Amino acid sequence: MYNTVLITTSGIGSRLYSLTRFTNKALVRVGAKAAISTIIETYPKDTRFVVTLGYFGDLVQQYLKLAHPETTVDFVDVSPYTGPGSSLVYSMSCAAHLLQCPFIFHCCDSLVQLPEIPDTNWVGFNTTYGKAHSGNYRMVTVAGGDLTKVNEKGEEGDGAYIGVTGIHDYQAFWATATEMLRSSDQELSDANVVLQMIKRGARFVGVKVATWLDTGNLGSLEDARKNIWGEAPTLLEKEDQAVYLLNDRVVKFFSVPEMVTARVSRAKALSDVVPPLLGSTNNFFSYRRFDGDTLTHHVTPTTFRKLLSWCSERLWRDRLPVKNCVMFCKDFYLTKTAKRLGLAYEKLGIQDTPLVINGESTRSDRELLTRLEEHPLLYCGVFSPHCHGDLHNANILYDGEEFKLIDWREGFGTSSDVGDVYYDLAKLNHGLIVSHDIVEAGEFTVMDVPRIEVDIRRKHSLVECQEILRDFVVTHGYSWPRVQLITALIYLNISALHHSPYDKFLYYFGRVLLNREVP
Repeated sequence: MYNTVLITTSGIGSRLYSLTRFTNKALVRVGAKAAISTIIETYPKDTRFVVTLGYFGDLVQQYLKLAHPETTVDFVDVSPYTGPGSSLVYSMSCAAHLLQCPFIFHCCDSLVQLPEIPDTNWVGFNTTYGKAHSGNYRMVTVAGGDLTKVNEKGEEGDGAYIGVTGIHDYQAFWATATEMLRSSDQELSDANVVLQMIKRGARFVGVKVATWLDTGNLGSLEDARKNIWGEAPTLLEKEDQAVYLLNDRVVKFFSVPEMVTARVSRAKALSDVVPPLLGSTNNFFSYRRFDGDTLTHHVTPTTFRKLLSWCSERLWRDRLPVKNCVMFCKDFYLTKTAKRLGLAYEKLGIQDTPLVINGESTRSDRELLTRLEEHPLLYCGVFSPHCHGDLHNANILYDGEEFKLIDWREGFGTSSDVGDVYYDLAKLNHGLIVSHDIVEAGEFTVMDVPRIEVDIRRKHSLVECQEILRDFVVTHGYSWPRVQLITALIYLNISALHHSPYDKFLYYFGRVLLNREVP
């Protein structure tokens, strides 16, 4: 009976390229969860896990502490985890002292639904996806139910080895692994050790696994995300941030620790308009999952009116005077936009020149920002300690009776105490024009040859909601032109933060709108 599982997360995940620039490959999201969470949930709750740490190992340890607080996990540091002397078998051997018992080895980029497994040595293999992509995997040969050979990549076999193996004869495994590490300078994998054990007379049963997803390279990861079982929500990808949805909690990741500290502080200020916090580490925080759905897919004019009333009573109810209001607005709207545009130029490979977009002549960003600095609407903010800071439909949960807000902003310019109510209003407006579900479905266009054109589909219900928002703004004494001005700035600000070609769409779209709002 197996009740111990070894998961190796020490490798750098080079085949995932930029997706592992800020994090470990075990934390790459597949569906709603990190890959390692899906692996952990494959096994009974009383399973003991041994996890090797190397590349961004501290992030793996932090994540598991918050995402699976009731799971028994022993961590093992691996050094070196890359370069000379490193290998999968070396990483495994670093944990040998904790694995003096039968154990299952489960590589961190293999997601499976295991059938009943034998109480002996066994190797998992797949005959569908693996055989269709046989050039990428070691193929195994199975005869009479027993594994007889582990082939090199490119060689034929009965199925692909999936990186999940049961080691019942653990003493023989560790003795063989130690001997091979001493006598070989090649990068050894678990398959090398298994093959050597078979040559010496050990028996391994072949276990056919029908459901297997590989997350180890960009192509197979894309396939895995399309076919993952369980929840698969619409979540826009960011390389340096991530959100994971588990059964009872949400875990947020930021590569910059200061972002976590500030978000936790803001959550306390926002109080009961956001879900209760469960814990935090340097790079993660978690909060209780709210049993509601985002407004992205379910917003109606009736619900939107109710939301605005709720925001007025619960979110924007207090007003505070702000010293140096002009400097606050200049820093948050003007200076930040200039910095973000610099990132956009570098990422998109464009220059700041006058452009014709959708047949409209637009001035350069430099000229627009110069005129914006003199625009009186820029400085007439309305400040509250309870502003959310990223208030669009994807960050608003509703269960039919109550609203909760998620993914709140960590601060507003140089202030973590107050924010501009207009920014929340503009964020609502920006999400009604450019909806996340439309973006995720790819129902927008952007081209810059032979001419620049951008377009996006809009639902009639969202157009209605925008009219409701405009009426609310005017009725409550706010300035609708200022909301529109800030909306244009939002698109320019976030353009460099998103994937291609959405990033270029946001830039051109924001440029057109800002050109219309700045005299």
